[in-house]
Amino acid sequence: MMQKLRNFLKPQPSRNSRPSHNSRPSQPSRPDDPAAAEAAAEVLKQQQGGESIIQGILQEARDEAARITAQAEKSAAQREKSWSITAKRLQAEAEKEAAEKHEEIIRTGESRLKIEEKKRRLQLSEQAAEEVLNEALRSAETMVKTKEYRQVLENLITEAALGIQTDQAAVSSSVREIPLITEDLLQAAENRVRQLSGRSIKLVPAEGQPRPGQGVLLTSLDGTVAFSNQIRIRLLRYQSEIRRLIYRKLLSAGEGKNSQTAKKDFSEGDSAE
Repeated sequence: MMQKLRNFLKPQPSRNSRPSHNSRPSQPSRPDDPAAAEAAAEVLKQQQGGESIIQGILQEARDEAARITAQAEKSAAQREKSWSITAKRLQAEAEKEAAEKHEEIIRTGESRLKIEEKKRRLQLSEQAAEEVLNEALRSAETMVKTKEYRQVLENLITEAALGIQTDQAAVSSSVREIPLITEDLLQAAENRVRQLSGRSIKLVPAEGQPRPGQGVLLTSLDGTVAFSNQIRIRLLRYQSEIRRLIYRKLLSAGEGKNSQTAKKDFSEGDSAE
């Protein structure tokens, strides 16, 4: 198209023009001159051709502008679609990360709660075991004045005599129990030891100050061996068993109770933050 324009703008020699060394002013052509009419027609044709070329150039420019506009709109639509996809992907990643963080907080909270519950149960079992021990001591102390307590003393002395593994032993007790430890009581204990083990042992009341605490303490006559069967010491031997029983009771009472509550509490706490 540009070549056409250049050709149009390029000067064209007239068909009737002839080079002349002695040119004279041109005479106006007469209308009935065929050569002049042909020349005018040629000029008009060239003018019309030039206009056609210009219109073609303008149309090509409009087409190119439309093409560039369409390409720009297409590129913008593609970018918008890409941005939308990227935004959705980032949103999905953020939601997934938030969900994972939420679950992690719940798991951490539940684990921490379980640890605290276990510590609390242990503390409660220790307290309960101590209360059981103190209550048993109080109950045993109230039994001293009863008739049944003589049999309790006999059992305590017999058990200590079986454990001390000596031929002779001195029996000491608290100040409230000393009057109850008679010769008859000691002989009854000796007979039970003989029946149970086939071994003979001589039991005598211990000299000196009474023992602190309820129950009996058997000591060899040379003082090298002793066996304590005081009430508190005897209960302490069963303390581990008492703790286990109490802990199992606490565990069964609270089993399955706090799991859902803990999850809900930590979830609400996380939302509040």
